[in-house]
Amino acid sequence: MTSQGSTSCDVTVVIDVGTGYVRGGIAGEDTPRCELSTLQSSPVKERAGKEYHTPINRGCVKDWDTVESLLRTVYSSLDVDPDSQHALLLTRHVQDPVTDADKFVQLAVEKLGASAVYLGSQPVLTLYANGCTDGVVVDCGEGVTQVVPVYQGYTIDHAIRRQDLAGRDVSLMLQTLLATRRPNSVQVDLETAREMKERLCYACLDLKAEAETGYDKATRPFTLPNGDVIHVGEERFQSTEVLFQPSLIGKSLSMASGWRERERERNIETLKH
Repeated sequence: MTSQGSTSCDVTVVIDVGTGYVRGGIAGEDTPRCELSTLQSSPVKERAGKEYHTPINRGCVKDWDTVESLLRTVYSSLDVDPDSQHALLLTRHVQDPVTDADKFVQLAVEKLGASAVYLGSQPVLTLYANGCTDGVVVDCGEGVTQVVPVYQGYTIDHAIRRQDLAGRDVSLMLQTLLATRRPNSVQVDLETAREMKERLCYACLDLKAEAETGYDKATRPFTLPNGDVIHVGEERFQSTEVLFQPSLIGKSLSMASGWRERERERNIETLKH
């Protein structure tokens, strides 16, 4: 997709919009220049600390104003002037509403000043980055786990398998385990739980055998934002078990393929907002 007319551009901005992070860089460079968390914090009057909300839920945009703010922050980090001649490549989730794609193009052209816009499928771009046009991409992100077959650069939509179960569910499970353990329960916010997950958590091959190794062997220290040090033990591997036993949080293990129904439902949900 491009804006009207054929325009030469001085630079091409690449932005990967995910449920958990927004990453930005310049085409031709090996790595992103910036990475922003999509979790937005706000003070909680009733109790100490913060509560968090996210503008993107399971790959579907819920708060366009916040998404626009995140994209502008990326531009600022890349030192790209929206008034300059530039192209923009945005990644998008497979099976997301068509209305989201239209809104991204509108945002890119009208608010970010892009002279040309392209929306690239994340699994297809992943294969391109590895020099392939055919393959199967297994992606477990912040909000969605999906298996996407790709043939000659095109996703095979009817064969896609997707589960709304991923990294954020692990963070929430870790948050719950720490809050309910006895003794030494700990209340942490979602951002702290995610950081703890990324540093300490792992998946084990045999949950029962791992538990028998003992709490002390599994325990690792973690420093909270306020400077307090807590010790995380069996929660390190118990929290990741939701990926293999979704019933722990009331979900099914089956990965649905009903992409037409999913897109219709998400389009309806988007229109409601």
